[in-house]
Amino acid sequence: MRLSRRTFVLGSTVGLALAGLAVYGRKSEGQLIRSVLEKHLPGVRIPDSEVERYRRDLYEHASKRVQQMLPVISNLAIAYPLLGLPVVRDMRDKFEQRLVVDFLLSSNFFRESSVRDGSSDIVYSGFHTQYVACSNPFAVLD
Repeated sequence: MRLSRRTFVLGSTVGLALAGLAVYGRKSEGQLIRSVLEKHLPGVRIPDSEVERYRRDLYEHASKRVQQMLPVISNLAIAYPLLGLPVVRDMRDKFEQRLVVDFLLSSNFFRESSVRDGSSDIVYSGFHTQYVACSNPFAVLD
C-alpha cells in the first residue's frame, strides 16, 4: 500500500496535535487519581492527604502493571477521554477499576455509613494486600 501525501500530512498533524495535548494537558499522578476517584465515587468526600498517601502506597504495593500505567496515563490526561478505541477503552476502564477497588478496600468506605452518604471524610488506612492479616473488610473471622 502506497502512502499518499495527504495521508502523511493528516497523520503527522494528528500525531503532533496529540503530542501537544499530552505536554499541555499533563496532570500530576495525584490529580489523575483524584479525578478517577471523584468520577466513580460522586458525593464521597476525599481529602487531598488521603489521595497523596494512596498515591505513595501505589508505588510501594500495587502490581507492576498499575505502576507502569500511572505515569503514562497522567502524561496523556487531556487526551484521556478521547481514547475511545475499544482496546484502549477496555485497558483504561480496567485501570480505573483497579484504582477505585484498591482505594475502597484500603479505606473505611465499607465500615462507615457516614462516609458513603458524604457526611464525613473517607479515611485511607493503608494499602490492602493478601500479605496483611485481615485486609479484607468483608472477612468474617469467627
